[in-house]
Formats: sequence, C-alpha cells, structure tokens
Amino acid sequence: MILDRIFYDISLHKKFLLYFFIMFYSSVFAQAININQKEQTCILKHSDVYLDLNELNLSQIRTQHLFKPYKKDYINTGMLDTHIWVRFQLSNNTDQDIHKILILTSPLLENITLYRKSHLNKPQHKGVCHIKEEHHTLVPYYHIDLPAHTSETYYLKVYSLLTPVDFTLKLDDHEHFEYNDRVQQLIDILLIGFVLALMLYSFLLYFYTKDKSYLYYSFYLFALVYQQFTYLGLTQIYFPLSFIHFDMQIPVFKVNLLVITATLFAMHFLKTKPLVKVHKIYQFFIAISLFEILFLSSSHFYNLYIVIFTGALFIFFNLSAGIISYKKGNKQARLFIVGFSIVCLSYFLIILDAIGVTSIIQEYQNILMIGTAFEALILSLAFADRYLILQKEKTRVDARISEESTQRTNIIESEVIKKTEALNSALETKELLF
Repeated sequence: MILDRIFYDISLHKKFLLYFFIMFYSSVFAQAININQKEQTCILKHSDVYLDLNELNLSQIRTQHLFKPYKKDYINTGMLDTHIWVRFQLSNNTDQDIHKILILTSPLLENITLYRKSHLNKPQHKGVCHIKEEHHTLVPYYHIDLPAHTSETYYLKVYSLLTPVDFTLKLDDHEHFEYNDRVQQLIDILLIGFVLALMLYSFLLYFYTKDKSYLYYSFYLFALVYQQFTYLGLTQIYFPLSFIHFDMQIPVFKVNLLVITATLFAMHFLKTKPLVKVHKIYQFFIAISLFEILFLSSSHFYNLYIVIFTGALFIFFNLSAGIISYKKGNKQARLFIVGFSIVCLSYFLIILDAIGVTSIIQEYQNILMIGTAFEALILSLAFADRYLILQKEKTRVDARISEESTQRTNIIESEVIKKTEALNSALETKELLF
C-alpha cells in the first residue's frame, strides 16, 4: 500500500527512475536465504555469481557491481582457468542462534575462500591446497553460525588450476551431513574393495594360466582404483598431506596410466598381432600417452583438454577394436565388447563433466566404479569362457580325429583285404606252376 501511494503521487519520469532503482537493487542483491530449514537447501539458486577471468579482488568486484543472479543448481566451468565468485545472504528470523554446515560437493576443489561481509579481513580457507590433518569428510565444508534475528552476506571464491571445477553449494545440519558422509564413504570403500578383489583374482589367474592379459587387467584395475581414490575424496582423508599435495599435481599421469594399462590388456586379450592395423594403432596410443606424461605434466605445457581428448579417442577405438576382433573370429571378444560397453558410458559422462557440458556426475559419482565392477565381473568369466571354448574345440577335434581314425582303419582294412587277396592269388598261381 505504501509503495502504491508513492507511485500515485510522483510523476511518470520519477516513477520510471524508482522502478529502475528497485529492479537494479533486486538484481544486485541476492534474495536472503532463511537458514531455519530442516531439509537440505541448495544455495546457488538464490545466489549471485561472477566468473572472473581478470583476477580482480573482492573490493573491485563489489564496486563494479559484477555479480549477476544465478538460477542453476550447479556451477560447472570444466577446466576453464577462472576464479568463481559466489555471493549469498543468509538470515535467521528465529529467537535462537542457529548452526549450519555450508557444503561444497566436489572433493577436487583446490582453493576455496569464504568471506563474511562483517569480517572481510578474516577469510576462511579450504580446499585440497589448504587441507589439514583433521580433515575427515569426502567434501569440504564450513561452519555457519547466525545469532537470532540477524542476517549475513557471504562471499565465496573457488579456484582450481589442475582439476575440473564442478560443484554445488548446500546448507545442511551438521549431524545429517556427517551421517550422509560416513554412509557415502562406506559405499565407496565397499565398491573399491570389490574391484580390488577382482584385481587380485585377475592377478592369480595370470599365475595359473600365464596369460598376460590377466596381468595387464589387474594393472588396469589398480590404476583405476588409484584414480578413483582421489576423484571420490578418499585420498584426501586416508593419506598423508605430503602425498595428497603430490597426488593433485599428477592428473595427466593418472589419466594416461589408465590408457596405457587398458591398451596393454586389450592388445593381449583381443590378440591383435594378426590384426596389423589395429595392433599399430594400439601401439600409437601407448606412444602418445608416454609423450603426454613426459611433456604435458609440466607447468609450462600443462593441458588437460588434450589428455581428455586422447582418452575419448581411445575409448571409441577400444570398443571398435573389440568388434573388429570378434568379426575376425575371436569369440572371447564378445565378453570384451559387453564389459567395455558398460564402462564406456561412464567414461563418456565423466569426460562431458570434465569439459563443462553436464553435471550429471554430481548425482552419480560412483558410476565409474559400478560400471567397472560389472565389467570386471564379466571379464572374470573369460577364464571359464575360454575353458568352454577349449572344451568345444577339443570335442570338435576329438570328433574329427575319431572320424579320421575310422577312415584310416577302413582304408587299412581295405588295403589288407586287397593285399591278402593278391597274396592268395599269387600263392595259387605258384602252386599251379609247381
């Protein structure tokens, strides 16, 4: 009613200015988020965001009014070298002090800084580059304390140089967050333990069969588990700080290690030597991966886009090679095709997430481990499948040998009868001559 009265009394020109003033400030300042909510709350949809390519400081960004409303659940800039600024306002309209947890849902974020408008000179640092010994959760978080009947504006800065950026912001109760995190850790460890068991099984099969494909597959599973330990946030919990900081510096090595071990396994499992072109392309991927490890790992030439592009090409070719091998008569290649097709989708979703196309992996972070578990199960049947194939081949060979033996026996018997008849005829002739 008061606002209507104001519009009624002032001129059209002043009405326009007042309207512009209201719209400007409604876009500049994010809507305050009520912190007194029991359910988990997504912050980003009620926040303002600025993607900074010029490395401005907070004072410059605020002065130039660079924050813009953000209506999405996730921020995914892929491997874009940019500083992400998020501004949001929290309010406590109750008569009691409230404590919440501000969660960033990615364990790979390297540098995170939280500012409070009332204490801009006391930022709080989180992320892998600022990780501490007491860190015990998969993802970083901040404690948020708001006294009764107060509100506070927060500024969050996120920057990662070596890893893709894909995260969302959530408010949650501390106990609920800790419980969910422990459950997720348990799920991750069970999946990794299952894959490690299959890795050990493949290693034992190598000693039993002397088939190098099982040895290389166990190496591939080890490389995958190592990569997933970091990707899921387990390395940041269970390993020393020195190893964590070293581990974050070698994403190029870890991706290419997956390509090399997967290539060696595929070459031996699919028996690609007779398929000359396929075999040479596999050797080319190994050479490219070694080149990328040597040169693209350095800070001067670091480029994760090239590494991921190489990985995408390898995934496509690896599936094609399985199909080619099967058409050329390798019956076991059907297991390779089925198993790798399952994990192939997981790899492509992770690649799309890494380049900023989609954020679906935020909801299904275990998709690669689940896909790999199914793939490993299917490929673990290769030994039994090979035994069945050999049994069928043995039965077929035995039948052929038996048939050839029968034919030979018949021929020998026929020859014996002929020679016996000839000998009898000769004896009769000899007796006649005598």
